Amino acid sequence: MRDKKYGLDRPRGGYYNCLSVVCSMKLAGFLLLLAGWGIVLAAVGLLRSGPPQSGFVLAGTGVEVLGLALVVRSHRIPRPRRG
Repeated sequence: MRDKKYGLDRPRGGYYNCLSVVCSMKLAGFLLLLAGWGIVLAAVGLLRSGPPQSGFVLAGTGVEVLGLALVVRSHRIPRPRRG
């Protein structure tokens, strides 16, 4: 069954479930945000100051940026197809 407004597949019950692409993107984005925070906190707590700590903090920040981008992208309203 196709949604006429957005052209997305819908389950037969008529309701979107959490296994849809949008919901899984949101979940993955929020998990990446948490993982980034975990990497940064672990690096600050476990490593001495210097290049290793800076590298892990930058890696954790990069993971957070990826997670934020995924969350923002999943929250965008899908535009209807023309044609």
